[in-house]
Amino acid sequence: MSSDQQMLAAIAMKTNQDMRYFERIKAICGTKSWTCYICLGKHAVFFLQQDLTRRIHDGWQLFYAHIKGVVQDKTTRKWMRFELNDNKDENWETERLFVQSENRALLLQHLAVNWQTDYMWRLGRVSIFPLSTAEITTEKVEPVVLPFIDHSWREFNQYRFMLQYDFKDQPNAIQADNTGEYVNPQGVSVVVQVHEAMTLDQLTLLRRDHIRWVASEYRIQLVSEEKTFYILRNQQRQKRMNLTGDMSSWHGWEIIIRTPKAAIICLLSRRQYIPPVCNSAQDVGIIMRVPAGGENKDVPNFKQMLLEAHLISDSLCPEATSMPPYRDVVQAKVDALRYDEESFAWIKSHLKLDTRWRKHAKAWVKAILTIYVNDL
Repeated sequence: MSSDQQMLAAIAMKTNQDMRYFERIKAICGTKSWTCYICLGKHAVFFLQQDLTRRIHDGWQLFYAHIKGVVQDKTTRKWMRFELNDNKDENWETERLFVQSENRALLLQHLAVNWQTDYMWRLGRVSIFPLSTAEITTEKVEPVVLPFIDHSWREFNQYRFMLQYDFKDQPNAIQADNTGEYVNPQGVSVVVQVHEAMTLDQLTLLRRDHIRWVASEYRIQLVSEEKTFYILRNQQRQKRMNLTGDMSSWHGWEIIIRTPKAAIICLLSRRQYIPPVCNSAQDVGIIMRVPAGGENKDVPNFKQMLLEAHLISDSLCPEATSMPPYRDVVQAKVDALRYDEESFAWIKSHLKLDTRWRKHAKAWVKAILTIYVNDL
């Protein structure tokens, strides 16, 4: 997640505009190319050098009103093209600005919201973000792990997972597909819930600093309308696959509830220390409901469905497969002591980064202890 509040506040001081999102990208326009930060504000897109102190050129502020459309590449998950109108700054050589983003889906989601909001603010009417898909590069797509036999990759809200072929999208009142709910011919339903990513400080304030507290809320909601039920399993569970080489830390919890009408399997996963800033976490819930049948109200295929639910949870992975950490940003936050003790330990173990004040802190503690010893 590139919505760190401290970083956005620092960028806002440079741009004099409230920021919503930032990400390190590669931009190409005409004969010039830059590796820089794209920063989304209220009414414009800003392009800053990697040190976040300099502009890429005098036309670094690209207003949303100057973007007439965005084309995303259908052969890759990284490239897209901004179509600029005639009112653009003369420092942009052409009307086509190519952008390579490691997390294109999230960048486009924020860009669409900001563009539509700015459009309504300027013109007083609603318009749909002009997003289209076309083949704009000849870059080869990175090989993807093939799904298991009789399974396919499904994508939902910037995550993907394996699911059996016979599970079909279940439409709702708003949209016909991409709802996160799937049903097979036997009536077994799978619901995938992706929570909003939050910083570790926010989770602590909400008393969700551990996944067990999220699991407790799920358990209460799942049995709120049941008069008779018993809990078969309520314990921590380890994720068994990392199919994209994700550097984040994963934590899991498993709940199995039996009611007179169905068996409910709830698997929770927390993706923690999400790059690039490594100070946020996101919870994903997978709820499978297996209906009971027959005179005895038993669930004959329970073991098979339990293995299927485990496969969905284990194969869960982010769509962005190569999101690197911003080591300079993380180092600055480490020096400013913006992480808790567990985060410091994880960053030191995985990124080999440590605060530069550690030696000074030891000297200070040594001086304090020396004073106490001398006073004895």
